[in-house]
Amino acid sequence: MQDESGYIKRRDFLRLGAAGVAAAGLDALLPARAAAEQVPTGSRTAPAHPIILRSDLLEVTLDGDDGLPYQYRYKPSGAMLHGEDYGQKITVTVCNIDSWDFFDVTPAVAPAAPEVTERKRAASAAQEANFDFTVKEGPEVYATFRIRYQLRGASLFITMDSIGERPGFQLLDAAMPSLVTVREEDPSAWLVYGDSGGKFISLADATPGTLPPNRFWGRIHSTMPIAMVGTQHMLCLQETTAYMDTTNVAVTGSKGSL
Repeated sequence: MQDESGYIKRRDFLRLGAAGVAAAGLDALLPARAAAEQVPTGSRTAPAHPIILRSDLLEVTLDGDDGLPYQYRYKPSGAMLHGEDYGQKITVTVCNIDSWDFFDVTPAVAPAAPEVTERKRAASAAQEANFDFTVKEGPEVYATFRIRYQLRGASLFITMDSIGERPGFQLLDAAMPSLVTVREEDPSAWLVYGDSGGKFISLADATPGTLPPNRFWGRIHSTMPIAMVGTQHMLCLQETTAYMDTTNVAVTGSKGSL
C-alpha cells in the first residue's frame, strides 16, 4: 500500500443505501428533475446461495453471490422487510493518481474464509459473515477490501476494513445499493429522515425522486445521520456513523405503483 492522501481527500467508504426505499413528497425537497436520476431497474430473485445470520430477535438473509442483504425477519412476530430489491451490485470509484482519471468498477465478491480467533470461538458463527471484494478490470487488480456483517440482537452492524490499494490508485468510494426497502404493497409503508428538520412520510403519498444533497455539505451529512423505514408491523432505523459517509434517500416508480 502507498499513502497518497496528499493528492486527494478520499471519501470514507460506504454510501449506506436507503435508495429505492421512500422519500418526501415535497417539491422543495424532491424536485421533478431528481426523479430521472439513478432510477434502479430490474428486480431481485431469492438468492441461489443464501447466507443466514440469526440472533434471538432477528434473522438476516444475505446473498452469497453479491454480499448484500436480501431479507430481514423479526423472529418474535415473523414480520419481514426487504433488503436490496433491484438486483443492483456494490460499485466502487477508483482514482488513477498518475493520469488523474476517475472510474467506476463493479468488484468481484466472494464470501471470506472464517477467521479463527478467540472472538470467533466465543461468538456464534451464525451471527457474522464477511465478504472479500476485488476491484479489477481484466487481470489488473486496483484494490481489495472486506465488508463485515455482524448481528447483535436486533441490530446489524456493517463495516469495511482490510483495504489494500495498488500503488498509484486510490479506492475513493464503495457505494452500496439499498440495504432495506419497503414497497407500496407493504402494509402502511413509511419513511422518516432527519434532513431539514426531519419528516415523516407515507410511501403511498410520496413523490418519485431523490433527496438532494445538503446545500452546505453536499452528500456529507452534517446533522441527524439517520433514516427510518417501516410498515405497521416492523421498522428499521439506519444510523450512518462515519462523518463522511452518506445515506441516499429516494422513491422509485410512479405514484400508486411504487
